[in-house]
Amino acid sequence: MKKTSLFLMVMVVIILGSCKKDENSGESFSKGTPGDHKIAMQNDATDVAAKLDGMQNLTAMAVMEEFMDLMEDSNEPYSAIENTLKSAVALKSGAKAVFVSSFEDNAFSFNDWYKEQTGIYTYNEETDEWDKKSSSSELKYMFSSEENGDIVILVSDFKAQGTSNPEFTPEFSDLLTSAKVSLTADGKSLMTIAFSASYDKEDIPTSLEQSITMEEYAMSFKASRSASSVALDYSYKFSNANILSAHFDSKGDFDLEKFEDTFETDMEDAMMEQDVLESSNIWIALGNFKFHGFANWKDLAQQIPNIDEDSEESLTEAEAKAMAKALDNNVKIYLRYNDNNKVIAKSQFYADSYDDYDEIYWKPYMRMLFADGSYMNESFLEDGFAEYLTMLSEIMDVEEE
Repeated sequence: MKKTSLFLMVMVVIILGSCKKDENSGESFSKGTPGDHKIAMQNDATDVAAKLDGMQNLTAMAVMEEFMDLMEDSNEPYSAIENTLKSAVALKSGAKAVFVSSFEDNAFSFNDWYKEQTGIYTYNEETDEWDKKSSSSELKYMFSSEENGDIVILVSDFKAQGTSNPEFTPEFSDLLTSAKVSLTADGKSLMTIAFSASYDKEDIPTSLEQSITMEEYAMSFKASRSASSVALDYSYKFSNANILSAHFDSKGDFDLEKFEDTFETDMEDAMMEQDVLESSNIWIALGNFKFHGFANWKDLAQQIPNIDEDSEESLTEAEAKAMAKALDNNVKIYLRYNDNNKVIAKSQFYADSYDDYDEIYWKPYMRMLFADGSYMNESFLEDGFAEYLTMLSEIMDVEEE
């Protein structure tokens, strides 16, 4: 039995955003009008854009670029932190920060890699080379910057554990569990990058976490996995004010072999007939506005009427209304203010007919309902969200088609 069209509709819902079930249970609407919300969005977008522009002028950016130039001019290897620093500098142009991959793209032992480079390196301006002092436990770079004073870059807490998983060896003889990079100028902290990870008995990650603190900016990525849940969190803030944040979690049976067997063929069909996923939550907030909702996959699959594949494009009025009701009961989407969680608009699923070559068909639709009973239109989306979408594209380093 096929329910593909419903899967596609719900996936749009989940991609746009969702919330935890306990948040979803309350609907406290903002007292503002749609016009008030549109103006608030436009003002907030201007504020977020200013915060993004401010990152380009950070002292930490200038110091890292200066350090990388010195290393390249002297042909000194610094692979232990090269990718990490390049990831941070990429934020200057709006590119996404490369977190975990900074430590995972090298097919050799992390422990050997680190030990080969440990030492205290001081830049010699007379020779334009780095003088090295032996150290078995410390990796430190020091140089004088004409504009920013005495610079120290320190790599610490570098740890890795062995692996026996044949899928990883011989590419990896160990797995990174922690690392930290700090940058100071005249003793003042400009940047800290931290990474940590834990693994199960098969060396599959159960948690990954990386953070970048750069003066007043803070970015973090967290991922966790267990047998019954998975979760991802991303945060990008300026002085604790949100620039971009996102969350995803899903509950179910996350035995990896069962998951692969369920979704290895047709993802769309499996989604509505599987017994792996029970519910999914996602939200994404840009500035002070957040899209989120909740999908109860288990109850949705039970309540949707079974429709033959040949009948999917020619639903009866009763079938379309039954589908809309099932979606409305089990899928909730909200546009909210991020600071106070007040609802701006909420989803409403309904069934309606349409004319195609003089034939009448029925299908379920979704619309966003404001507190005053009106519905979100293209004008609201274009005027309110246009600048947000442009910024989101730049932050995530996605080219517009």
